[in-house]
Amino acid sequence: MMVINEALNYYFSCNGDISLDEAFLGEKHKKTTSLAYKKHKMFKYQYFASLARMERRKSGNEKLSLEDLMFKLIQETDPNAMKSLGFDPDIDIETFMRGYRRWKKELGDGKYE
Repeated sequence: MMVINEALNYYFSCNGDISLDEAFLGEKHKKTTSLAYKKHKMFKYQYFASLARMERRKSGNEKLSLEDLMFKLIQETDPNAMKSLGFDPDIDIETFMRGYRRWKKELGDGKYE
């Protein structure tokens, strides 16, 4: 508890000049390499992959396109709920699908292990 207290005191005494990563771990914050960023990125694509499996099973159509599923998700989900799940409610489907395919490839390459 004392170490946590010291790190928080240090963080607040720096008046926003350092990140929590730097205060607790001694490393400058790099958004795209932070654990939180990676987990967040992974979650939205994992959620979409799970949703796609469920929707395909439910409809009995294993060939239902991912683009159609994403369109359905956008149409049927409240924008605030989308945002809390990590989705940009204003993202276009092609952009999301490029990111999803990249994530699937990186997942297969073992990047997230």
